[in-house]
Amino acid sequence: MILKNKIAGTILIILILAVIFCLSAYGGPSKSPPALSNSKTNPGLYPAGATNESLPVPVVMTISEATPVAAAQTVAPSSKPDQAYTIGAGDVLNISVWKNPDLTQQLVVFPDGTLQFPLVGELKVAGLSVQSLTKTLTSKLQKYVNEPVVTISISQVNSMMVYVLGKVNKPGGFKIYDHVDVLQALCLAGGLTPYAKEKDIRIFRKTGGNTQIFQFNYKAVSNGKDLDQNIFLQRGDVIIVR
Repeated sequence: MILKNKIAGTILIILILAVIFCLSAYGGPSKSPPALSNSKTNPGLYPAGATNESLPVPVVMTISEATPVAAAQTVAPSSKPDQAYTIGAGDVLNISVWKNPDLTQQLVVFPDGTLQFPLVGELKVAGLSVQSLTKTLTSKLQKYVNEPVVTISISQVNSMMVYVLGKVNKPGGFKIYDHVDVLQALCLAGGLTPYAKEKDIRIFRKTGGNTQIFQFNYKAVSNGKDLDQNIFLQRGDVIIVR
């Protein structure tokens, strides 16, 4: 009996020593962090001992509040194309007057910009829009026709020509049917040759008795700079690539 008591005592001492060893190895029992008073947010957002009243409230930025990414640069052309097409030499016009088949004509505009129409004679039509010519012809026919109803349409556009000369792969004249800028005209001409001076391209435009000259820097424009140089071309413009 005495032996059993000694063994039990020895086991108890070993257990006590084991508990003491474990506590010393792991630094004692862990302490729970102090609770935040009146905190309705996630405690992990704040350091121990702080309250949500003593720290700034986290700001969540929505997409609409974020700083926008800079938009791609758009540059308006310096020379806007005309809204209405103007008639030019070589264009073919269909002209009809209601209930007057003898006055229904298909006419070609002469090189001097005129045409001949029955009863009226010579008309200066170059530079006029279809609407303007309709009003002019209607006014002139009122002397001969009671309440004339005039209809005019363009069946062929032959006067819209631009010319590209010099160091391009396909120099010559080009008939255009839409608003064309300098870059597009150079594309029609097959692009520049390897020895072309990219920074020294000129556009010649006759206006009345005067000639305007526009500079065009192909290298700058193709790199997105000086885009105002890429003007819309007009009838008869000549591009010279040196």
